[in-house]
Amino acid sequence: MEEKIFLGENEEKKERQGLSDKWKLVNVVLLGFAFMLLFTAFLTTSMIGKYVTDSLKTEILEELDENDEDFLHFNDTYWLTYHSEENSMNETYSMIQNEYADGLLGDGYISLSIVYVSFALTNFIAPGVVGILGHKTTMFIAALTYLLYILVFLNPTPLFLYSVSVLNGAGGALLWTAEGDFLHHQSGTERLMSRNTGIFSSFFLCSMINGNIYIMFAWQGEKYVSSEMRTTIFTIFAVLASTGCVLLLFLRGRCCGPEKIEDKEEKTPFSEKFLEFIRTIKKTFKLLLTKNMALFAPYIIYSGFYFGFLSGVYPTVVGNSKNLEDSSAQVGYTGLLTGIGGLVSSAVFVFGSKFFDKFNRSSIAITFLLLHLVSYILTSVNFPHDSNFTSTEDLPDWNIFGSTNLNVAILIAFLMGFGDGGLKNVLFSSVTEGFSTETTSAFALKQFMDALSSAVCFFISNSINLLTLLLILAVLNILTDFAKVASVGSRGKCFQCNRLPQSLAKINGHYYCRSCAEEKKTSNSYNRNGGYYNQSTGYYQPPKFEPSDAKFKCPVGACTTDQLSFGEYFVGACCEKANDWKWKDHNYETLSIVSKEYETAREEEGSAEKVAEDADKALEDAKKKSKEAHEALDQKKIWRKKVQKRHLFLSTEAMKEDNDELEDMVVVKQAKLDDKLKCKVCLENYDNNHPQVILITCGHHFCSPCIAALQQKNCPTCRTRFTPAKILKVFD
Repeated sequence: MEEKIFLGENEEKKERQGLSDKWKLVNVVLLGFAFMLLFTAFLTTSMIGKYVTDSLKTEILEELDENDEDFLHFNDTYWLTYHSEENSMNETYSMIQNEYADGLLGDGYISLSIVYVSFALTNFIAPGVVGILGHKTTMFIAALTYLLYILVFLNPTPLFLYSVSVLNGAGGALLWTAEGDFLHHQSGTERLMSRNTGIFSSFFLCSMINGNIYIMFAWQGEKYVSSEMRTTIFTIFAVLASTGCVLLLFLRGRCCGPEKIEDKEEKTPFSEKFLEFIRTIKKTFKLLLTKNMALFAPYIIYSGFYFGFLSGVYPTVVGNSKNLEDSSAQVGYTGLLTGIGGLVSSAVFVFGSKFFDKFNRSSIAITFLLLHLVSYILTSVNFPHDSNFTSTEDLPDWNIFGSTNLNVAILIAFLMGFGDGGLKNVLFSSVTEGFSTETTSAFALKQFMDALSSAVCFFISNSINLLTLLLILAVLNILTDFAKVASVGSRGKCFQCNRLPQSLAKINGHYYCRSCAEEKKTSNSYNRNGGYYNQSTGYYQPPKFEPSDAKFKCPVGACTTDQLSFGEYFVGACCEKANDWKWKDHNYETLSIVSKEYETAREEEGSAEKVAEDADKALEDAKKKSKEAHEALDQKKIWRKKVQKRHLFLSTEAMKEDNDELEDMVVVKQAKLDDKLKCKVCLENYDNNHPQVILITCGHHFCSPCIAALQQKNCPTCRTRFTPAKILKVFD
């Protein structure tokens, strides 16, 4: 029983210490494989969703019975609404047929727009839900909503499709928030974070390959997606998604509740968990207003809009461009190349991590942004500008290739996938490092902005043409600013001139640089003798300048450092290349700043040297006092033993005078004691030559040589049988 308790405590101790690196790697691989299966089904569904619903509407129009009672009723109801002098009878009838088909089926763009709006809104409560349910349970429940979304395309009526889209969006927010935090828990260092992100991304991006391979072969020669084709592909996707859901249950870790295990006697009550849930939501909202998140926001918004175009709009553009031979099958082909591009990008980060460590993240991100711009230009000249919302036989509006060129379409898909994989890796690592203590809330906000911008992309894709979409993407791309400033801190930027000075003073709740503080001396809040008026104290106080706490990136972009102080930035303290950098046409200003930094460094060095000398002197004094204290302690021990010995002698003599029998008892006890200190066989005192041993079987004691000399292993006193294992040494 005690052994079981010990083992249980030991297991709990191991669990508290966390999983081993081996199991963490297994978790990352298993997570990636589960997501690969789930998103093989979902991503392909989202990519072809618009094309599938449009194909089904085409099928309905081709097979429409003009004598159908429902259609006749619809025609009678809306004829006057759509008929006008500008429209002929045939045009009005065609418009009514299209509206009738639209009413029977949901729209793929609208569905995805609802998914991402729901996704964005749910992100505010996602961290709290993950905190209560834990990673595994949250991911499993959320994955089931993805399965339901896939099944709905077996019968995509508007009510069913849009209702499930709301659920899927909410599930997506929970899934990705839990996944981001779970992956963070499996990565102890920045290097492991980069490796694990690459591994997960590699598996995840395979999901864009698998489903598209099937489409590429199954849809060859098909003008549109028939009902039979739709049933087959979404049944296969449902099986894959179900398998992915089950695999999430095999992740190593707690099934329910947060990863950190609480003591059994300290279990948190549900009311406290609920309050923590509310606090997490408030914390997430507060994080949205921080300066660090503001620096990430343009990048995240662009990434979401771009992903919406990549995952839903571009496949539809390819399928709707009927001047492209076998355009339905090419939807799968271009989707396959998009996945391959993303996979190659992730592989580059996994196997080339040492190479990328030499470059700043901003430089890497800008490189991928330039690839995006190239893909936008190629898209604008290779496809008809109305192909994002209608099927067309027209040639490209800016036709420089003769017609829609398959090779160019494939190149665009590869560039988009490659660029998306690179940007996601940079963004994921940056958010993880920038919000290391608030990863759950940070990822929730990232997904909120990401999803909302994706929803906007899908929503407007039904009403604006391809060229306008590409122009919006290009503008967002250019506006995505990667400045040298990583964070302005709490007192990094001057409130008046918005510059980042070396030092600032707080005046009436705002920080000002020295020049702006001088300008404010002309205001009514300044008193020549007392300084500036302090609203909180009601007194005039002189300004107190403090060093800036802004954080900067490497001045030459040669390394990934992004936590340099003002002085470290101008000194170039992060790497060898930064040590030789020059601020063009501002060498005098740089010299002035570095000179001040040098003076400060000398003062700080002098102060540190004095502190070190004082500490050394204090250490020597402490050693001397320690030695004297130990010598005094030894003398006190010697004196205490003398007094104790004398006290024992006098006490014994006094007791003997009072009791005559006591002396005889002392003699007898001494004799018994002497007997215990001698071997009963050889009568020698126990010492190094005659070490004492005890026979465990009977308790009698002898010296070791006498016991070893016995021919028969029987106790010399009581003849009890013993074995060598039953001999206990008292001393050697």
